[in-house]
Amino acid sequence: MFRRRADRRAATNRFVQVECLDSSQFQIVLEKRLTGNGLLESVCHSMGIREVGFFGLVCKQPEDNQDIWLDTNKLVRKQLNGVPPYLLHLVIKVYPINSTAVDEATRLVGRASKAIYN
Repeated sequence: MFRRRADRRAATNRFVQVECLDSSQFQIVLEKRLTGNGLLESVCHSMGIREVGFFGLVCKQPEDNQDIWLDTNKLVRKQLNGVPPYLLHLVIKVYPINSTAVDEATRLVGRASKAIYN
């Protein structure tokens, strides 16, 4: 008749689908107070990635289908719009210094993704 507190908490947890660089997907429990940084660290930890600062999470806004970066300092639930299940993409951050470095950065991203998954 009455639910225990733990049962109520379990019922409010939602899941987030995370798509990796190699198009594989896995689920993570979206806890109520989880920040973007906590989610990113848990994704990187589950994949064995040590350098979290080189990666980020991107989600699509349902109303305009635009990609947005997940803010690492804000709560994840406040940043995700739409109906669950939520789909996030793990991406590599690249900050080219000048326009001539874009080709070199693209080549390095390809190498980094191969090194991570091989």
